[in-house]
Amino acid sequence: MNGHKARVWSRAWRMAVLTVGAAAVMVVGSGGAASADVVTPPGACYGTGHWEGSGQDESSKDHVPSDVIKVPREDTVDWVGGIGDNKPPAEGPQRPIAGAVQLQVAGKWITIDSWSKPGSKLANSGKHHYNLPSVLQGVKMKLKGFHAEASVKCAGSVYVQVEGSATGNPLFWAGGALAVVMAGVLVYAGKPTFTRLA
Repeated sequence: MNGHKARVWSRAWRMAVLTVGAAAVMVVGSGGAASADVVTPPGACYGTGHWEGSGQDESSKDHVPSDVIKVPREDTVDWVGGIGDNKPPAEGPQRPIAGAVQLQVAGKWITIDSWSKPGSKLANSGKHHYNLPSVLQGVKMKLKGFHAEASVKCAGSVYVQVEGSATGNPLFWAGGALAVVMAGVLVYAGKPTFTRLA
């Protein structure tokens, strides 16, 4: 993959995380009801997101790690995240911080974003427009992350799925075509592809 394509894919994956990263955010999740929070330990961090186009609102305190959050293929997300109950523009002392966000695609973990430098923010917010590639449509992916500093460590995960039918995904049809070809090869090789019931 050449440098330009690698940068485009890197941006696409980064936008996938930003889409839910602020909403389901395992890197920063909120201490809400004891029964729901994607973050461990609950309440250590929080994250919320508002999708401007679809109008959907997501919060880490409203989900558990087994949830699947469906997101539009394209939208703009207004996100807020922080440590504990801190809201932007809260700041504290300058301190070393580290963290990462990863997305599992086809069984492999792809690092979307990572950080490891001193910082003073206790909360942050922003706005991100994204337009995800069609190959992600209908695919369920695990999103995980962590944030660590001297007094706070939080981590979590949730599943995300880009809205739309999997049949609209080019990979769906490619997989189907491969199955047909392989069935033909097996028949040609004289191997049974099914067992007839008596």
